[in-house]
Amino acid sequence: MKRQKNYASYAKAICEAALRPTMRFVPVKSEETQEAGLVFRGRELLIRQRTQAIDALRGHLGEYGQIGPQGAANTARLIAIVEDTDSGLPGSCPLAWCRSAGPRRGPSLIRLLQRAA
Repeated sequence: MKRQKNYASYAKAICEAALRPTMRFVPVKSEETQEAGLVFRGRELLIRQRTQAIDALRGHLGEYGQIGPQGAANTARLIAIVEDTDSGLPGSCPLAWCRSAGPRRGPSLIRLLQRAA
């Protein structure tokens, strides 16, 4: 394809490619294959978001001197640090809202991480 990027040059390239005898066409995916891909991509997205939330919690705790181990398997330790009122986190710590999110604020971050772990 030449340097000019416009609809005319795209149409010309498509026509040239379709007329070639060695052109291989990709078959249309079945509904089952598309559904499997959708489930896979959705699961991968949720895992990335869970990892981001856990890493953010570890980072915030690290700013207050509370160091926890890496990995989703150790989420319970991070949650215990936040829920423990004697952990040394100051009352003005933004993570304090995680301890007592009321019904108006919805489920707390801690509860969401507990379900994900």
